[in-house]
Amino acid sequence: MNSKEVIENTIRDAVKDVTGITNLEKDASLIDRELAIIPACFLYIFDILEKKLELPVYNIFKDHTFEVMTVENLTNALFELEMPG
Repeated sequence: MNSKEVIENTIRDAVKDVTGITNLEKDASLIDRELAIIPACFLYIFDILEKKLELPVYNIFKDHTFEVMTVENLTNALFELEMPG
């Protein structure tokens, strides 16, 4: 099982590896124009997260809106996937 710290670091590493962005605030929206992450990058980011965390990352969109797209909210949503029920 992955801790929240491991999940958050994995998210930050995936975003860095795909986009080069290193200075992310926990509550900054990853889909904000200021970050300029193109939509296709999220396919690669989510692929990395699925492989490293061994979780069905795309399932977060079943129960969440676009507001899940912050480091903190993604961390919490992915942690919830590990703790079903």
